[in-house]
Amino acid sequence: MSSWIPSFRRDSNYRRISQVDLPAVAQQWQDLCLASGGDVFTNQPCVQLAGIAGINALLSTGGTCDQQDNADNMIDFAKSSGITNKDALIAAAIAYRKHPRNADNVNGVTPSTPYCTKAPRNQELVGVANEQLPGVDPGLYGGPNVPIVAFGGDGTCPAGKTPDVSTCSCV
Repeated sequence: MSSWIPSFRRDSNYRRISQVDLPAVAQQWQDLCLASGGDVFTNQPCVQLAGIAGINALLSTGGTCDQQDNADNMIDFAKSSGITNKDALIAAAIAYRKHPRNADNVNGVTPSTPYCTKAPRNQELVGVANEQLPGVDPGLYGGPNVPIVAFGGDGTCPAGKTPDVSTCSCV
């Protein structure tokens, strides 16, 4: 299976469903973070969590749980002492966690992005998962760093849910 990834990336029919709103998604949380007193000069945590790790986690090449891990880090910051806009930061972190990740099209197949199957650290993220982009093939999951699998395989349902192949739903 390891030979699949390089050929996937070099394929002349390789295309990505990109999202022009990724900078705005990152900027929303970054602005709230800076208003809370996050340090703009060291890029910690505002620029790092929103603009660097935040956008990278939403790309199709991001790890399956990178988006959830980053949202957990955003909430950890929001809960730190001295933060006055905690509720707004947590709401923005939840919205970020729900945001769809980019998806790749290979030879006419655009698999859905796999779901993170580990539990989040923060209670606010329990039951929250990334949405899927319009245009993805709902019965296939995968990406440039993850093999394509049919519904029912690993990552085809969010954490805490199991695939029911008879109804094609997560229960």
